[in-house]
Amino acid sequence: MWRLRALVVHIFLLASILTTYFSSTILPGLVPQKTMREMGFEPPADRLVVFLTDGFRAASFLAKNGSVVPDLRNLYRTQGRIAISRSLTPTQTAVGHIAIFGGLMQDPTAVLVNFRYVPVHFDTVFNRSRMTIGWDDDFVDHVFRNQPHGGAPLRIKTGDKKDMKFDAWVFGQVKEFLARSDNVREVRNHKGVVFFVYLADLDAWAHRYSPLLPEFDQQLLRTQKGIHTTYELFEKTFNDSRTAYLLTSDHGMGNTGMHGGSSRHERETPLFMWGAGVKRTVGPNAAFPTWKKASRVEQIQLAPLMSAFIGLPPPMNNIAMMPRGYLNVSTEYEAMAFHLNALQILDQAEIVISRNDRSLFCEWLPRFKRLDLKQIAAYKANFKSLVSQGHSQEAMEECQRIIKLAQKCVKYYQGYYQTPLLVATTISYLVWLYCLLLQLTRIATENQRKGFVTLSTVMLSALGIIELVLLVLQKVPFFTSVCLLLPTCLLIMAQAERSANGPWIKAPLMNLFSTLVPAALIILVYFEYKHFAELYVLSLFLHYHRLFRKPSLKFFLWMILVCIISASLFLSQYTQYGVDPELLNFHVLQLGMLVALVRPIILRHKIGLRVWAINAMTFAAGAYGVKKYVSKEVVPDFVKATTWFFLVYAFLSIRYSDASFKTAMRRLALITMNMITLHALLCERWGSWAMQILSTELIFGLQMYEDSKRSDDNYEGVGDRKPLLHLKQSYRYGFAIVLYFYVTFALAGNWIGSFIFWPNTARLFYAHYSLFVPGCLIILKIVLPSLIVISTLYALVPFVRQNIRSTFTCVLLISNVMGLYFCYYVKKRGAYDDVRNSLDKLLITHVVNLLLLGCCCIVVGFLHDTEMRKPKSKKERRVRFTSANEESRV
Repeated sequence: MWRLRALVVHIFLLASILTTYFSSTILPGLVPQKTMREMGFEPPADRLVVFLTDGFRAASFLAKNGSVVPDLRNLYRTQGRIAISRSLTPTQTAVGHIAIFGGLMQDPTAVLVNFRYVPVHFDTVFNRSRMTIGWDDDFVDHVFRNQPHGGAPLRIKTGDKKDMKFDAWVFGQVKEFLARSDNVREVRNHKGVVFFVYLADLDAWAHRYSPLLPEFDQQLLRTQKGIHTTYELFEKTFNDSRTAYLLTSDHGMGNTGMHGGSSRHERETPLFMWGAGVKRTVGPNAAFPTWKKASRVEQIQLAPLMSAFIGLPPPMNNIAMMPRGYLNVSTEYEAMAFHLNALQILDQAEIVISRNDRSLFCEWLPRFKRLDLKQIAAYKANFKSLVSQGHSQEAMEECQRIIKLAQKCVKYYQGYYQTPLLVATTISYLVWLYCLLLQLTRIATENQRKGFVTLSTVMLSALGIIELVLLVLQKVPFFTSVCLLLPTCLLIMAQAERSANGPWIKAPLMNLFSTLVPAALIILVYFEYKHFAELYVLSLFLHYHRLFRKPSLKFFLWMILVCIISASLFLSQYTQYGVDPELLNFHVLQLGMLVALVRPIILRHKIGLRVWAINAMTFAAGAYGVKKYVSKEVVPDFVKATTWFFLVYAFLSIRYSDASFKTAMRRLALITMNMITLHALLCERWGSWAMQILSTELIFGLQMYEDSKRSDDNYEGVGDRKPLLHLKQSYRYGFAIVLYFYVTFALAGNWIGSFIFWPNTARLFYAHYSLFVPGCLIILKIVLPSLIVISTLYALVPFVRQNIRSTFTCVLLISNVMGLYFCYYVKKRGAYDDVRNSLDKLLITHVVNLLLLGCCCIVVGFLHDTEMRKPKSKKERRVRFTSANEESRV
C-alpha cells in the first residue's frame, strides 16, 4: 500500500511541475477574420510561392556581394527586396516552420516532444488558404499533417532526402505539376493559393561539410539556380504578374555545420521577396545589400506578411505584428491588413481578459490594467472613424499601438498562474519530505501513527474544502486547481503519519545531513562537474572499508571489477560513448552475449540446464538479428518472435519458478541471468559488458561485507542505539540504490550529456518507428540494471529484506531533494542544448522515483517467498527486524 501511495504522490508532483512550466499557451475557441476581398480590397497577388531552404544562413546568402547566388543577384537588380529574418530559438526545423507559417512562438508543450512538432492544434497560413500545394519530406510534413484544415486538406507530397539530392527531386515535381494543364486550370480558378517548396540539401551539405567549405558553395549554386529556373517556370505558366515569391529558411547554421543554439549565424536567415505586391526601396541595378545595410524582421512576422500578399487573414494563433513597408499596395490596403492583424491578436486578448473577468475575485487580484474590453471596443470604433476620414497613416499607427498592447496582455495572462504554481510545487515537495521523515522515524522507533482522525487533520480537511470552493468560484483551470490543492492534501497525509508516542522526527540534524549531502554530491559530481567515477570509488571505500582489513582472492577480484567500472565512468566524462570508439563494434555486443552465458558457470550459479539453454537460444537469435540489422538487412521474424517470447519468459519464469529456486541466492542467480540476457537484446554494444561487470561487483562486495559482519560480534550496537542504527542503515542502502541507478544509467550508454536514445534499442523487437513500443523498451532498458541491483540487496542483505520500506523512504528523500533543486532551473526557450539539458535533469530526477518504486514492487514479487539460508550470528539473534506484515501494520 505504501508503494502505491508514494507512486501516486510522485505522479502528482511530476504533473505539478509539467503544469507549471509546460502548459500550452495556444488558445482554443478562436475564429478566423475576414479576407481582404470580403473587406472590399483586391490583394496584389493571387498566389504565393514559398521557397524554404533548410539550414540556409544569411551570411552565406550575402557573402561575396552575392556572387555565390548569381541568378538571384541578377533577379534582385530588377525587382524584389532583401532582408534578414531572425529565427526563434532553439534553432530547430519544426520551430522555424511553425514560426514562419503559424506566426507564433514555440509552444511549451513542444519541449516535451524534443521540438519535433506541437502536440496541440494551431492555425497556419496553409489552413487559411483554400488551396495549399507543396513538396517536402516526412519530418516537415509531420509538423502540419494533423492540423485542422477546414475542409481543404493540404496537398503536400513527401520525398526522401537521404541521398542528398532532395532539391532536384522537388524541382522536378514542381515542373511536372505545372506541365499538366488541369493543374494549372485549377490553380487559376482559386484565389489565395500557396505553393510550399521545401529544399533540404543545403542543410545536409552544411552538416557534412560546414558552410565555409567550397562543397557547400557548389551546392548553394545548384540550389539557387533551381530556384531561379522554377521562378521562370511559374511566370511562364501563369504569365499574369499575380504571383508573389518568398525565399527564406527555418534556421541558420553555425560555422561548424551545427544549429540549435542562439548564435548570430544560427539565428539569422535570408529573406528575399519579389514578384507581385513586394515593395522595392532601391532603384534598378541596385548593388547587392551587405549584412549591415539589410533590414531586419522577426521570423514570426512572416506569417501575417504572407497572408497580406494574397489577401488572407493572419493565422488565428498568430501573435506577431506584420512588418510595415514591405507591401507595394495602397495605404488603405495596408491599413486594413494591419487592422485584420490587430483584430486577430485582440481576439486572443479578449479571451484571456474575459476569462479573468468572469472569476469571482478579479477585482482584488492582479490584472493587466493597460488593456480591457472597453479599450478594445474603443479601438474598433476609432479605427473606423480614422479610415472614414481618410487618415490611413494614423489608422496604421493606431493598429500598431493596440497590437503591442494586445501582445503584452496575452503574454501576461499566459504566465498568470506560473508563480503561484511554482510556490505550490515547492511547498508540496517540502511537505512530502516532511511526511517521509515522519514515516522513517515511526518505522525506526516501531511506533503507531496517529491516523486521520485528529483535530489537525480535520481542520486541514476543512481548509482544503474551502480552497476547493474558492478555486471553483475563481474558475481556475482544472489542472492548475489540482496543483494548488496538492500542498494541503500532502499536509493532511503528513499529519496522519505522526508517531502516536515519542518524537515526530528522530535525530533531525542527522536526517538533514543524510538527505542533503548525498543529493548534493550526486548533483555536483554527476550533473554539473562530471566526476562521478570519483564519487563511486569513494562511496565503495566508505561502505566496504572493513574488507581492507583481511584481503582475500575474492577481494582482489572485486577490486579489479571496481577499477574497470571506475575507468569506464571516468572515460564517459570525456568521450561521447564512455569507451574507445574502436570498442563500439557490434562484435563487442555479441562477445558480451557469449560472456553472459559463461558467467554463471564461472561464478557457480545454479540456474539449471533448461534456463541456461533458453537463454543460450535467445542469445543466438539475438546475435543473428544484430548482424542482420548492422548489415542493413531485415531482421527475420523468428528473431522477433524469440525476443518477445523471452521478454515474457524472463519475468514469468522467476515468479513461477519451482521449489529448487526457493533460496534467495538461487533465485537471485535466475533473476540476474534473465535480466542480463534481456538487457543485452536492448543495449548498445558495450552496455552488456558493463551490466555484467557491475552486477558481479555488487554481488562480490555484498557477500564479503555480510560475511565480515557475521564474523564481528561487536559490530552493531543494541538497546537505545537501535533507532539511530536503523536510520543509518536505511540511509546507507537507500543512497546505494540511488548511486547504482546513476552508475548503471551511465554505463548502459544513456549518457547524461544528451539523454538521447538510439532508435535501434528496439531493433530486435519492432521493425517500424513509433513512439510507444520503442519508448516502453527504452524504459525497460533503464529499469533492468536497477532491478538487478535491488534484487541483489534484497537477497543478500538481511536489513534491506526486512526493512524495504525504510530503505526506499531514504531513496525517495534523496531523490526528491534533487528533483526540487532542478525545478528552479527549467528553460523553455533558448539554445537547444541548454533547453534539453535542463529538461533532461528535471525528468531524470523525477522519473527515477517512479522507476525505482516499480522495481521495488517487482523485486518483492520475485523474492518474497525465498529464504536466506545463512547461519545467524550472535548479533543477528539479538536484533529483531520488523517483518513485512508488521511493517504494513505500522
